[in-house]
Amino acid sequence: MSAETTVNIPERAHQTGIISLEQLRECWDELASSRPAPEDVLRLLQRKGYLTPYQIDRIQKGEKTGFFYGSAKILYKIASGGFARVYRGVNTQTGESVAVKVLRQRWASDKVCLEAFYHEGRVGQMLRHPNIVRIDEVAGHDSTHYITMEFVEGGSLKNLLEIRGGRIARDEAIRLMIDALGGFAYAWDQGVAHRDMKVTNLLASTQGTVKLADFGLASVHKDERKAEEAHGQRTVEYALLERSTGVEKGDRRSDIFFLGAVFYQMVTGNPPIAEKKDRISRMLRSRIDNIRPVREAYPLADAPLAAVIDRMMALEVKQRYQTPQEVIDALRLLTASAARTPDGRAAAADAAPADERKPAAPRGATRSVLFVEADTGLQDAVREKLHAIGYRVLITTDPQRAIERYREQLPNCVFVDCETTGKRGFEAFLEMAKVAETHRHPWAGVLMLTAEQSGWGEELTQSDNTVVLVKPVTLRQVREHLVRMAPVGA
Repeated sequence: MSAETTVNIPERAHQTGIISLEQLRECWDELASSRPAPEDVLRLLQRKGYLTPYQIDRIQKGEKTGFFYGSAKILYKIASGGFARVYRGVNTQTGESVAVKVLRQRWASDKVCLEAFYHEGRVGQMLRHPNIVRIDEVAGHDSTHYITMEFVEGGSLKNLLEIRGGRIARDEAIRLMIDALGGFAYAWDQGVAHRDMKVTNLLASTQGTVKLADFGLASVHKDERKAEEAHGQRTVEYALLERSTGVEKGDRRSDIFFLGAVFYQMVTGNPPIAEKKDRISRMLRSRIDNIRPVREAYPLADAPLAAVIDRMMALEVKQRYQTPQEVIDALRLLTASAARTPDGRAAAADAAPADERKPAAPRGATRSVLFVEADTGLQDAVREKLHAIGYRVLITTDPQRAIERYREQLPNCVFVDCETTGKRGFEAFLEMAKVAETHRHPWAGVLMLTAEQSGWGEELTQSDNTVVLVKPVTLRQVREHLVRMAPVGA
């Protein structure tokens, strides 16, 4: 980055509205005593979370648009596909994190794709349920079209499976599926079929809740509209199933089958239908005729649970569960019976096979970490690294909000970066330790300070459960302290 570009970035950021004049002045004033160079101001803007690397890169390239969509300010890109890009943003009016799905400009003149995009938004807006991703705004003009929705902190069920080594323990798999079925049952009652049930469209939040996402192919009251014309490649498996089983296109029981396929993968560790790339191979009936029963694919699977999944995926439609509520009832009956021993006493352990419990860790043993960090770039790195080793990661930039989240969820470990959160972060660290003591909750906390802040650490009594680190601090150190203080599966 050239010196000229570095000098201009803070000013350009203010001109585009990404940062306020007050934020810019705040950084200049904070550095005034050290005679700062413009690049020092830029670094401080990043450290405080006022500017992200993504925003800086766009400004450096001379971009003047794409920083705001409606009331959402874009922070960074989450995903990119052939049809649309998805960004993480913040609602400038409420401060709430949001996700923004933006249609690629090359599809803006395609009436079929444009109608499919707005169809997804309209369907999402009519569905309001805790287990369905909330759609807030559907808007656009000229070649710009976007959907603003709830941001789910966490990842897809596919990400969760990767973290857990490919398989999820019996009790947690049932709980996650009941969540998904709850959202599905609500959509079902509204006359909506999802038409794209798969592990990437089930989002697992860090709070352990599953939400259905992407109703882009949804049919409303069996009216397929034109969504499938825009995304025909994504509906091949549905077409294969319905053609092979002799049901009408858009039969909502097809969603039960494919949600069963997701359940199958959670329990066995493998998808039931072999992946194929070309359309002709994907339309071969042998792909569904050759699906192995759950217990054949994974002999250690719980037999009653396997029976539920096999029935969800019955090729004879009349033998399949006819509504999502029927599946929910079956799973609740399953969990109620598994919670008792034959003589009526409460069961002492998870009913899953021992070798399944260890790598997956039941819900109560899953470890969560609260990270109080205002550097959005560092947030991404922390989230990725800690998710990869099996932790639920809660991140907030606001120390006061951190205290509230600690009270709500009592995470297993807390990290506070005082370089970006200042004295308020230090005070929040002390307050969370008091909350833990009040609730008699095991405390584990790591306080990260700059050399100038190191005196704050003298107010703390360091122990195995309270650690003070003076920067620079590496992600490896963060991981090592977390694994020692709150090991996964403990």
